[in-house]
Amino acid sequence: MHASRSDINVRQSERWASAVTGAALAALGVKRLTEDQRPAGVLLATTGAGLIWRGATGHCSIYEAAGISTAHRLDTREALGGTGGVAAEEAVTINGSPLDLYRAWRDLELLPQIFPDLQSVEARDDRHSH
Repeated sequence: MHASRSDINVRQSERWASAVTGAALAALGVKRLTEDQRPAGVLLATTGAGLIWRGATGHCSIYEAAGISTAHRLDTREALGGTGGVAAEEAVTINGSPLDLYRAWRDLELLPQIFPDLQSVEARDDRHSH
């Protein structure tokens, strides 16, 4: 069975981790089935099979019940639980040396030039401003 795109709620790295961990648990469980630890073996093998399934399908029923999805890029509309957010992507090129840009960024007294509603910032010392 292959889960449809809308059913996938587990990101790729989690899927791999689930499949690898599931295989290890299933192998350990099968080994214990032949020993005197049959109940533990059944539990380990069943848990391992569930993790393998989670990795193969990309679907986690627990995530679904909790309304969680790690498979998709976070969209503010989803995070805010409505249609009020927007997905914003922007790139800016700044023509300046990294050192000059760092100094400007750390100069909090320049913030009123960037944020017009901010009246002033006064540096008290290297760690404090008002």
